[in-house]
Amino acid sequence: DFVVCGSASVAATDLNPPSQLPALVAGGTDDYDIVVAKIKGSDGSVVWARQIGGAGNQMCMAAAVDDTGNVLIAGNYSGQLDFGSGAFSPVAATNVTLPWVAKLAGADGSTLAVTHGQPGATGGMASFVSALDTDSAGNVAIAGFFRKAITFGTLTVTSASTSSYDALAVKFSSSLEPIWAKNWGDSDTQSAMGIAFDSGGNLSVVGRFNKTINIGSGGAILTAASSVDPTSGLNTNNSDLFFARIDGATGNPQCALRFGDYGSQEADGVFIARSATGAAKDTTVVVGSLTSVLDFGSVSLSTSGPGIENFWVAKF
Repeated sequence: DFVVCGSASVAATDLNPPSQLPALVAGGTDDYDIVVAKIKGSDGSVVWARQIGGAGNQMCMAAAVDDTGNVLIAGNYSGQLDFGSGAFSPVAATNVTLPWVAKLAGADGSTLAVTHGQPGATGGMASFVSALDTDSAGNVAIAGFFRKAITFGTLTVTSASTSSYDALAVKFSSSLEPIWAKNWGDSDTQSAMGIAFDSGGNLSVVGRFNKTINIGSGGAILTAASSVDPTSGLNTNNSDLFFARIDGATGNPQCALRFGDYGSQEADGVFIARSATGAAKDTTVVVGSLTSVLDFGSVSLSTSGPGIENFWVAKF
């Protein structure tokens, strides 16, 4: 079986199994609600589904199943969000977007635990979850990006610039208590787009960045390639992709690499086969996009023409 999640601005009645009552209903008028469903792998039928929301927008951006079969979902919300035990406090204003993480029972989708970030600065702030993964102990990690400041429990991270986004990674225990939170950025935009645990409990984080990003062993600074198009001479301000290994216990970076040229390159997701055996164990697959040339050293990729964006996949 597998899990899907997303958002809907109307009642997602097509996801409602005949045996499940009450039927799914929209939580707000013309706003987005969280939608999550467990799907039977054998025939695609819906095992259970939930629609969760209220005033404002609530969206699910990532889902995973842990080793015991429980479901983890994560996303962003503004306004009111209630998983059954009362709305999160404080209620996120319309100019504030906050991250949330929930753990649901694999059997019926009932809520087991929830957590959310809180604004750590006055005024509007924005944070977005891009990816989520779990390890063999049930710990949970999310990746995304944010600006201004955000607090998880007693942990607060602050972006390098109040007007641009920093990359973000946060680890939680199996009960969704925050363990550590890390961010990387400068005066431009950096985004963590994928995250995955390996068999040793360490993490790989991938994403994109402009200008520089302070990440790597000893606080190494990665610098994006020249953003000047050699043909036109124009400054493109495009992004390079980054790939970082993170210590699972502390969140400290072990190493980091960048790949890119004057065009736009980004990594949008990462998968690690931590449960595999033999040579396949901890095999890492990364996916993303490029608009010019992407050179991994032993392999170089290029698009089929100027101004064309291609998809890429790499196995490490």
